Amino acid sequence: MTRREAYLREHPDLAAEIRQSIEEAIICAGMTKDEVRITWGAPTVIQKHAREMWTYTGIDWWDYMGLSEDLDPRERVYVFFVNGVVTGWHDNLDERGSRQ
Repeated sequence: MTRREAYLREHPDLAAEIRQSIEEAIICAGMTKDEVRITWGAPTVIQKHAREMWTYTGIDWWDYMGLSEDLDPRERVYVFFVNGVVTGWHDNLDERGSRQ
């Protein structure tokens, strides 16, 4: 059983959108920090300013997402939190139609 499957089993009352996002290994607005960690693992960098930003970088993230072929390990995804909840993210995969 994967950590995502275990988390979903332990949290049967999750909202449908969040449950589906975790199952599909993507993030969505409204996820908590724990839900993002379960979905994508630990971030490469955490920065705290007016809003918190987590950065996922390079090979580890791409391998986790199953996207490691032909991708530059310098590419990054930035996840933004306000009050511990995802409010948005930015990545350079949008043109490839992967997310967001």
